[in-house]
Amino acid sequence: MQDACESRAVVPEGLAAGNGSLTNPYCRTVEPMLTTFKGVASYIIPKVDVNVAGTFSSRPGVSLSANVTYTNADMLNPARATLGRNLNAAANVTVNVLEPNTQFGDRIDQLDIRLGKILRFGRTRTNLNLDIVNAFNSNDNLAYSATFGPTWPAPTSVLTARLFRLSAQLDF
Repeated sequence: MQDACESRAVVPEGLAAGNGSLTNPYCRTVEPMLTTFKGVASYIIPKVDVNVAGTFSSRPGVSLSANVTYTNADMLNPARATLGRNLNAAANVTVNVLEPNTQFGDRIDQLDIRLGKILRFGRTRTNLNLDIVNAFNSNDNLAYSATFGPTWPAPTSVLTARLFRLSAQLDF
């Protein structure tokens, strides 16, 4: 929870009610409890010395914002009420019209898998590994455009596509 209502009430730039400002009308925000799940497992299959491992994570999506930019002409009356004057002729004000922590993007789920073969030669041990990152090849959204408009909320970043990686480790 973030609560700045009392502080804003004593600051001259605050609104008359003391509960917000022109650019940030939300002085008290409460983030809901969101669950994150992460799991890790690893097992070496005996006799064949094959390592099977995986990690899974499921986390909540990011909090969405919907920012609208107002020009001096758009903000004439609210600016006068707050500042007692007009904005600078070239000034723009950006306002988040969506209360923080009320809307979230989709959950982000990811599964990574490792298959490895263990080779033993005398006192040395070699691991040959195949890693599969994002095994489900999900395209979950990691970030969204914060600008409110006809395409809001447009994804701006997605989970990296499935990736295969080969590696080797030599222990002596």
